[in-house]
Amino acid sequence: MTVHVDDVLSGRTGALGVRGALRSSSLRRRVRGLLMDALARPTPLGPCRLRRTKFKPGRKLTAYLDADIAGHGGPRAIAVTWEAAGGATDGPSAHEAALEAEAGRRGLRTPFRRLTAEARDVRMRVDIAPLDAAFPQLVRLSDPAYVAELVGGSTRFEVVTVRYRPRQRHVLLYRPAAAHHGPTLFAKLYRDDAGAREHLVALAVADLLDEARDCAGARPLAYLDHDDRAVLFASLPGRPLSTCLRGGTRAAGVHLRQGGAALRRLHAAPAELSALVEPHAVEAELIATERASEAIQHLLPSSGAAVRDILARTRDLLDQVPAEPACFVHGDYKADHLLVGRAGVTLIDFDRCARSEPALDLAKFLADVRWWTERRPGAVASAQAEFLAGYGPTSRPRLARARVLEPLLLLKMTARRVPVHEPDWDGRTAALVARADQLLRDVEGARP
Repeated sequence: MTVHVDDVLSGRTGALGVRGALRSSSLRRRVRGLLMDALARPTPLGPCRLRRTKFKPGRKLTAYLDADIAGHGGPRAIAVTWEAAGGATDGPSAHEAALEAEAGRRGLRTPFRRLTAEARDVRMRVDIAPLDAAFPQLVRLSDPAYVAELVGGSTRFEVVTVRYRPRQRHVLLYRPAAAHHGPTLFAKLYRDDAGAREHLVALAVADLLDEARDCAGARPLAYLDHDDRAVLFASLPGRPLSTCLRGGTRAAGVHLRQGGAALRRLHAAPAELSALVEPHAVEAELIATERASEAIQHLLPSSGAAVRDILARTRDLLDQVPAEPACFVHGDYKADHLLVGRAGVTLIDFDRCARSEPALDLAKFLADVRWWTERRPGAVASAQAEFLAGYGPTSRPRLARARVLEPLLLLKMTARRVPVHEPDWDGRTAALVARADQLLRDVEGARP
């Protein structure tokens, strides 16, 4: 298959064209060729598994891969980016060259001799972990020796890449090496001082939820300031609530009520906690949803028209339902961020905490419950009811605005959670957009 990058990036070839490009044997050979050329010596390169894709029509297509390399432990995280004309880089910068040299001194480049590669004729760039000029601390925070110095003691750690998203975000796992004992840790990296704020917010949330029964907040161990800019968390027991919802376990109802009670405590947090975070308007959520759904609008024209209609109708309905005063909100309250265990639920991930109306958190969780339970008859209504029972008595305006926002957030989840490289992307996306549209029609029909 001949791949014309401009046609793919413009969206003119549709979702089939994007998938065809990602699966094209010629393009895959180019990626593997660049990787093998970047190796320091002939080394068997195993499968390169596609994990995630991100398509920004008219701008770029990014594929995130795990590459198996014989004799070198676990898979290596790779990011491959195709950029529109005018957006490609002019090769590695001096800063990247310095970081590559540092990675070499720390023994992190092996088995590669360089950590970037390009094919300019197709405007393709390959980035290999742990290189990212936007996060220069990623190199040293991926060095087991440096991590051991940070943590202190005699424990030696293995470093595992959990998230490698160049110019966006990174998460590392520190696991005690064989014959060593100690805690398993996570490190979340930041481009700026936002990590210092998350550290303070997470501590405050943990203090707040400590006063409750059956719920807790993940308490950070430390903020690495200066040039490291990372928050350390201990690995926690339990599994995401989403696994219970997907499987329909008997304990799901109990955990949903615990999750509802935890959210109510956050919304009733004292003003001191709200003062730690920035305001976040509902309009920002509408804009974010519109931006997230760009691929749908370009690749599925009929569903794209429905997306724009949902956005417009949501704005109209929100104008008719009064908003409550802003309070402390989690900002990303979903089942993946609630770990369940014998002691109850533990809330994680505080990057998006903000001052906003509580209906946003409610709507996000209601939409997320729907996402995980929709395929089981009657499960959505019963799961949402359990969650709202745990949350407690709710004012009519709060619940009304949450129901208005629920279809919007289901639409946003569709845009972000259904990867365009999946064979059934078209049908699944169209069905979920239609479901969001029908949910909003139900809300409109229920209004006096």
